[in-house]
Amino acid sequence: MFKKKTPQQPSRRRESAAPRVSVNSYYSNRATAPAEKSSPFQKAAVKRSATHFINKALDISLIAALLAAVIYTLMIKPQAKVILDDTTYHPAINYTYYINGKLAAFKNRNKITFDQEALIKDLESAFPEVNNANVELPVLGQKPVVRISVGKPAFFLSSAGQEYLISSNGVAVDYKNTYLKLPKLITVKDSSGYPAAKGKQILNTNDVNFLETLSAELNRKQIPVQELSLSKQPQEVDLYTTDYRYYTKFYMGGDAVIQAGQYLAARNKFNPATAPSEYLDVRVPGKIFYK
Repeated sequence: MFKKKTPQQPSRRRESAAPRVSVNSYYSNRATAPAEKSSPFQKAAVKRSATHFINKALDISLIAALLAAVIYTLMIKPQAKVILDDTTYHPAINYTYYINGKLAAFKNRNKITFDQEALIKDLESAFPEVNNANVELPVLGQKPVVRISVGKPAFFLSSAGQEYLISSNGVAVDYKNTYLKLPKLITVKDSSGYPAAKGKQILNTNDVNFLETLSAELNRKQIPVQELSLSKQPQEVDLYTTDYRYYTKFYMGGDAVIQAGQYLAARNKFNPATAPSEYLDVRVPGKIFYK
């Protein structure tokens, strides 16, 4: 006989006695992580404190102060200090006023674009007696120092009906009547035909020194000078005296003392009866020619 099979009750699964192990992963953490927690790939916001902003402001202020200091030291005030070695021609204020006017030009208001060469050139043009000049710009200050050396009055030059004052640098400074209070100076006649003009270079410094030395030697021996004349011959100057008819030729490229000595030695050997009828030539050292 067949025995009716009764339905069996489903068996329960045997539960394991091992504890549950929690598995952590990035994706599971994302599902369970609090909403306020940010992603590890997201840049966290930096909280800036008040100290940070103060330090930043101090840095900016320091940079601005340094920049202002640099700009200040680069500026030039049109208030130069002028140092002059002689006021025979003009008082110092005249040179100062002119220089300050040039410094007021835009290009001369700062040390970068300042044109010293042009300033000195303009100064020498306005004041021909200026022998040399230089400008000192202070590193930290704004007032330049201008040092000016002027040529001393040497002699008067008579040329084409005009008389000019010649300075030691050989320049015709101005007309004679402008400097009536100067000490007595010799007058040299210009017979060379070279056109003289105010502010023009007439002679070089060596020629001026020669004429001054020759004049001093003649004056020391009390020679009655009537005239010193620049000849048409290059670098020749002729001496005329009031006691003899002949004139004497000197060479300005040579030694004035030696030629003056030769002249004085020859002069002492002559008398009105034996003196040369035309000229005496002492231009060659150690030799005397006459006619």
